[in-house]
Amino acid sequence: MQKCVKEQAMQKNPTKVLLIEDNPGDARLISAMLCEKAGTEFEVAWVDTLNAGLLSITHVRPDIVLLDLMLPDSVGIGTLKTTLSHAPHTPVIVLTGMEDETIAISAVRYGAQDYIVKADLERALLVRALRYAMERKRSEEELQKAHDLLETRVRERTDAFVMQNEKLLQEIEERLRAEEALKKSEKQFADIINFLPLATFAIDREGRVIIWNRAMEELTGTDARDMIGKGDYEYAIPFYGERRPLLIDLLLSSDEGIEQTYTIITREKNAIIAEAMLPLQKGGYVHLWGKASHVYDDQGSVIGAIESIKDITERKQIEANLRHSEARYRQLTRRIVERNGRVEFSAAADEDGS
Repeated sequence: MQKCVKEQAMQKNPTKVLLIEDNPGDARLISAMLCEKAGTEFEVAWVDTLNAGLLSITHVRPDIVLLDLMLPDSVGIGTLKTTLSHAPHTPVIVLTGMEDETIAISAVRYGAQDYIVKADLERALLVRALRYAMERKRSEEELQKAHDLLETRVRERTDAFVMQNEKLLQEIEERLRAEEALKKSEKQFADIINFLPLATFAIDREGRVIIWNRAMEELTGTDARDMIGKGDYEYAIPFYGERRPLLIDLLLSSDEGIEQTYTIITREKNAIIAEAMLPLQKGGYVHLWGKASHVYDDQGSVIGAIESIKDITERKQIEANLRHSEARYRQLTRRIVERNGRVEFSAAADEDGS
């Protein structure tokens, strides 16, 4: 490994450049461009094979890699892939001849930050490409960290919600089983469930509504006094505008037609969990999550069913926005062009989304 560095006026923390190039003439030219001025900001280490470059990545820990894809021990895109696997957090610029510029463009798609045609090399272009590549890599990693943090927070909040809901449903089931008579348990339990944050309702074995809490009133706009005691699928009208079975009815009877109305449906030991998208009268859709389970008396007999519902439209939108942002970022990074020494976005490409 050869180094190009001006010892006398070297900056305190120069940018470490690893040059992997088998052509001595090109290597000397590039090294000279980066080290030609006193007080240069670059320290260049040169090797002529990929294996030597991988060793240098471990020992030198470069800030950026200039990589020729046509080396004695590795040729083509595989050279880039191997380099990136050893230095996933290090920006890589591909060096190419005119005849293999197509391969260099493909390399950018595989993770290279940029490519430089050797025939066009000049110091200003090279220095600018190095700086931009390192800045883009930093931006990518910061964006990835922000994405990971947001994803973790969404997952944590979702897990907390599920745990809270499980706990609340368990408390509800235990309280109902502890009651000696159904009518008495309805009154006592309704007083408690009325203040739960989850929209919750329950039916008896005949399908009559026995619980319709305040959160359910807020979700549907239907008062409990207009719903308690009603049967014949009255509880479906606020959601679908018609009488029809809901998730809660799958616990008391098997109906494949009910399952087909949900986008996601899973079964646990004593419960059914599902998601559904419902159209709104004012336009658009609302995405609901629901969990239904049996209600037992103190002797273990099924006396009805209970369902809790949560509006997860905002969470679904966040997840969709994350996916869109990732796709959009990948598109934008491919449209970055250099004009007069500055990074700009290609307006035409941005408008047609291509």
